[in-house]
Amino acid sequence: MTYKLYDGLQTGGAVVRATLVEIGAPYEIVTTDIRTGIQNSDAYSEINPRQQVPSLVFPDGQIMTETSAIIVHLADCHPDADLLPPPGHPERGQLLRWLAFCATNLYEGESR
Repeated sequence: MTYKLYDGLQTGGAVVRATLVEIGAPYEIVTTDIRTGIQNSDAYSEINPRQQVPSLVFPDGQIMTETSAIIVHLADCHPDADLLPPPGHPERGQLLRWLAFCATNLYEGESR
């Protein structure tokens, strides 16, 4: 059950990698150097039509994009890792708020 992470410098992939390590899941990295424009290729567009990095391929073939969504989904798929408050927990809403804040405010500001 191995995940495949398309990751590169100047992407949100490091956070996804850290999450995979924390849940103890086996994974492989496919280096995707956005400075070369490889994410704009037809081959990568099949993985992520928005041509963004990172993208995570789950063992069942499902492909996820958007770092925050990947983190939440991984945590939900691996509840024993105890990374996030479970659905319905009072702290879950605040955690989701901060993930959204980081993705839309901090990450976007850093990438300009």
